[in-house]
Amino acid sequence: MPEEGAASQRHVFLPLPFVEGEAPRAMPEEGAASQRHVFLPLPFVEGEAPRAMPEEGATRAPLVVMSSKGLFHMPKVSREHQESRRNQIIEAAAKCIFKKGFHHTSMQDIVSESGLSPGAIYLYFKSKEEIIKTVADMRYATEREIIADAFGSGDTNIALNKLVETFFNSLANKDVRMERSIWVQLWGEALSNPPVYDIVRRGIEEPKNALAEVLTAYQKQGKLSSDLSPEAVARVMLAQFQGFVLQIALDDRLDIKEYIQVIKHLISDAFFEAK
Repeated sequence: MPEEGAASQRHVFLPLPFVEGEAPRAMPEEGAASQRHVFLPLPFVEGEAPRAMPEEGATRAPLVVMSSKGLFHMPKVSREHQESRRNQIIEAAAKCIFKKGFHHTSMQDIVSESGLSPGAIYLYFKSKEEIIKTVADMRYATEREIIADAFGSGDTNIALNKLVETFFNSLANKDVRMERSIWVQLWGEALSNPPVYDIVRRGIEEPKNALAEVLTAYQKQGKLSSDLSPEAVARVMLAQFQGFVLQIALDDRLDIKEYIQVIKHLISDAFFEAK
């Protein structure tokens, strides 16, 4: 049994095979002998079976390891190690989805590509949708920063040039193009996959709202044509970028600089008042 006081009375301990450096396996292999086990504390309510994993946000009791030398608590993993593992899983998932498509990529594919154990993967992510959501959260935060930084100068021409160049020049990086190509696949997946739909919809709404907020302020200052809807202008600007992402996903020989030159003139001449 675990040491006294190792877990609260609301947990039950499930012994699982343990290999140092790996997360505990969900169940031991049939007939396998194991000299070392982890006691996995599971939330327990009297009269109910233990849950497979604690609910999100719930307090977790510490893992207790049994070996030939007795019982001891597993050491805490550093934040740097956790971040490294998460990035390793995300990179593996991106490679799989890029090669096989989101729909045809399984969690087992991601396990194989990452070189980690299934337990290590599921310790961080419950599904491929959850992996995509994590990537989306990071990208959307970056896009909000880019928009805020571009319009921080207050000068319309400087802001538009910086915004266009930052977004479009990023596509010269092959890793960025690969990530953006994955999102092209997700646009189609979103039509029949509600969790993916929510993620993709955020990818439109968040930058659209950030742009519309700035454009509304510009309109009040007389910089944006008064007969135009700031939200509609934001959608058109966003569509210009997403449309080029789709084109470059199909043909990476496209000249990004030529497109930047055209889009600058198009946005400036069509929407903004000459000063």
